[in-house]
Amino acid sequence: MNVCPICLYVNPADAGGCARCGKFQFPRGVAVAEHPVDTSEAATHTKSNASSSVITRPSGPASPSDSRRGADEPSSLPAYSLPKKDDSGASSGSSSRLVIRPRLEVVRGEKLGVAFPLLEGRNLIGRMVNAPVDLDLTGQEPAERVWTSRHHACVIFDGKTVILEDLNSLNGTFVNRQRVYPGQQRVLHPNDVVQVGTVQLRLLISADRVDL
Repeated sequence: MNVCPICLYVNPADAGGCARCGKFQFPRGVAVAEHPVDTSEAATHTKSNASSSVITRPSGPASPSDSRRGADEPSSLPAYSLPKKDDSGASSGSSSRLVIRPRLEVVRGEKLGVAFPLLEGRNLIGRMVNAPVDLDLTGQEPAERVWTSRHHACVIFDGKTVILEDLNSLNGTFVNRQRVYPGQQRVLHPNDVVQVGTVQLRLLISADRVDL
């Protein structure tokens, strides 16, 4: 008998190569040492189970997404929980940055769900009567109970942080039911509720990755 050293298949003595795997050619005229091979069903089952429990981990280099994940997240925003983007589809030579997009959405008022995007710089909150404002709350309060000043408050966004100021309004500005007094600056965090007059607006934060 000729036993294949690769798959351990028992071939006839005159076989030129292994009939099972075909990967081994027996030397002609040279007897191949025979191994006592256990071909019983129990032995075959044990070998199959042993091979299936071994997991081979790829030995190649780590993917670019593993080394870059989290590297572009702005470190100056510890309080913001920004959605993570999957970079697996990005090319290895590309570069990108995370762009934060905050907005204030009406959660109490005459027109629920209206969202006001916050642009970089100063965003004036009030009522557009004689001068324009960035966040116009006209029509968000009943006609008999208009408590929002024309220039009520201001939101400053520097690209990373959202800050609220009261502009000496008549009825005050509140964040989570705590008053923000004129001259103070209050850093806002996601889901903070800002109250201007009788209108309440929730801060929502989203982020997009933009290629440079």
